[in-house]
Amino acid sequence: MKRTYTALAVVLSLLALLVGCAPQPEQAEVWEMEEESVVVFSDGQTVDRWRAREGELRGSVAWYELSDGTPLLLEDDPAEPANTAGMGEAAWTFLIQTLSDWGLRYDPASLLEEAYARYQACLDEGEEFAPGEVGQATALTAQAEQVVYLCTTVTVAPDPEASREIRLGSAFDRETGQPLDFFSLFAADEATVRAALTAFGEEEFWAGQAAALDPEWVAFYPDYLEVCVPAQTLPQLEQGLVLRWDYAQLDGLLQPWAAPNGTEEP
Repeated sequence: MKRTYTALAVVLSLLALLVGCAPQPEQAEVWEMEEESVVVFSDGQTVDRWRAREGELRGSVAWYELSDGTPLLLEDDPAEPANTAGMGEAAWTFLIQTLSDWGLRYDPASLLEEAYARYQACLDEGEEFAPGEVGQATALTAQAEQVVYLCTTVTVAPDPEASREIRLGSAFDRETGQPLDFFSLFAADEATVRAALTAFGEEEFWAGQAAALDPEWVAFYPDYLEVCVPAQTLPQLEQGLVLRWDYAQLDGLLQPWAAPNGTEEP
């Protein structure tokens, strides 16, 4: 089974760092199958999920492979945020559990379908195939008197030469760790908030974007917020759109206790 990709070398280097500088007994690297037949394609081909392990150390990358050992997709384990807001232990534990309950913000099966279609095309055209990659990481991006703001970044590349990024915002009560309703962060009514955050383009386009706005498109930072509108949200939107609003432009829109006052570097 060939696994000569750079990503594997990185994983094993990280494993070596974890054991420290003290003399350690030699541990053989092994590959373990975590799940068999994760996906069964329409032609009957199956994909299994594998992971490297060295002694007690577990690699942080899962490998989705065809039955002949060909890797289709490399998946990084989700990265949790650091508690740079100084939240209490109980509140932070609840927040982390909520993120865990939300799970992956992408669909591995659909990405494997994309990667397998590309693999078949490479075979037909006699081209070399490189596995795709996917992963997600969540970081604390801003904080306010009663709120901490997080952003989950999903990096999706079923074709490693065509990576795309999805950013998903969320807000939590800093005292309890409970997720907050997006529109409760604003002093204005929902219709006014939708219109203010999507004020771009012709009136008809603007109205359509306001109606389509998903609160997860909004990520808060110390000095501004971003609205990341995915491509194809409206027929006119062939590519994604990012709108950035300084808080001064939203004067009076946010609740005073929800206005970001900066954050430490995650």
